[in-house]
Amino acid sequence: MQRKDGALKSRGEESTAGLLRRYFHGKPYLIHKDVALNQVVELEKNELSIREFDYFTRASLDFLVCADDARFTYELAIEYDGGQHSQAEQAWKDEVKNRICRESGLPLLRIGNDAAIFFRDTSILEFILDQYFGEKAFSALREAGKLSSEDEYFAEFPATLAIKRRLREQSLYPPVFAFDSTLRLFWYQVLTQTLEHPDFFGPDPQVWKAT
Repeated sequence: MQRKDGALKSRGEESTAGLLRRYFHGKPYLIHKDVALNQVVELEKNELSIREFDYFTRASLDFLVCADDARFTYELAIEYDGGQHSQAEQAWKDEVKNRICRESGLPLLRIGNDAAIFFRDTSILEFILDQYFGEKAFSALREAGKLSSEDEYFAEFPATLAIKRRLREQSLYPPVFAFDSTLRLFWYQVLTQTLEHPDFFGPDPQVWKAT
């Protein structure tokens, strides 16, 4: 009998854990690893097929973010999908877990190797988390009547603030960033106020065009 080295199973999970520690450092949240799904979600046997329920009793969440409050409120589940997730059996498990989380109201974020890619000093995973928590904070302000329903949240890369200052000094509009289908990031310098939205239904690549 031998004790395992730790809960992290791959380089990808190590990178994810490192980014989560960096992102949540100093914030009122706790990160847990390999949490049993049936500890987080309650359901009856008749809500799933026999095979699905059997998987549910054995399934776990790669990372679980909890609020550091009196109840350790479940905030967000994060799954790291390696190469094996393209296999049929694993794909079935992923879909069952997705449905359980969705129907129980637990937000689930699936990420892969690309989540650790950095643009300047921010990773894609940190950017996604900014979007999630930023929009959540904005929703709370809307519900409290402190913002109108027309106000929207736009997360910023830390580096863009300095870039915008330099551009404004030259009377230029700030750059616009967008992700394509492979999560690659593109920057566009907007020199006038004309910005053409991507054509999602046309034959051309879906990109922003600035003039």
